[in-house]
Amino acid sequence: MRYILLFILTLFFSDILAQTKVAVKKNTKGDQPFYIINSSDLFYIGVENRFILYKDPTKKYSFKVQNGVIAKEDVSSKDSSIYYIDVKNTNPTFVNITVDGRTYSYKFRNRKIPSPVLKIYMGSSLNESKGGDVKASDFSKAESVILDLSDFDYAGGFSKIINMEVTKVSNDETKSYMLTDNKIAEITKYCAPGEIYIFSKVVIEFTDSKNQRSINGTTFFIK
Repeated sequence: MRYILLFILTLFFSDILAQTKVAVKKNTKGDQPFYIINSSDLFYIGVENRFILYKDPTKKYSFKVQNGVIAKEDVSSKDSSIYYIDVKNTNPTFVNITVDGRTYSYKFRNRKIPSPVLKIYMGSSLNESKGGDVKASDFSKAESVILDLSDFDYAGGFSKIINMEVTKVSNDETKSYMLTDNKIAEITKYCAPGEIYIFSKVVIEFTDSKNQRSINGTTFFIK
């Protein structure tokens, strides 16, 4: 009987200690600043990376960045501040938030903006193509080339086409057009079945950083 009571008491105190550890862990975690960014732990070069910091109005905060700069700051309310962070290289960036004298450091990976996919816009937001077979009736309505970054964490357009070659192959004859924008209506409106349109030598420029990059082209087979 004595051993049974000893076993029960051991379980009881073990449970109390376990609950105390969990409570301490929750309290420690709760002391850390709460923030929201577009990606889990990524900043992108050439983008103003938005960092929303939520604050306890009863506490004093300071905000510093290593390997990056605060491009601008918006104080939307006494409960939050919005920082826009610029990074210039692929080395990690550290955001240091001090709350009432205690500093918390957060590490972020820096990445280049991914290259967009070249698509053509054929008169409807639901009528886009990134290459391959396309009907002449659809391709003749093509108005422009678009740069698709649908899988990117940020919304909006960050780049534009500054150079592109369009090669038209028709009846074993080849004609090339050099473009400095994304307008292609004058090239495609007289397309016919059997023709091939090759988009190549595509160079884009990022609007904020002005950095230029070559990206993959695409080919359309008119049916």
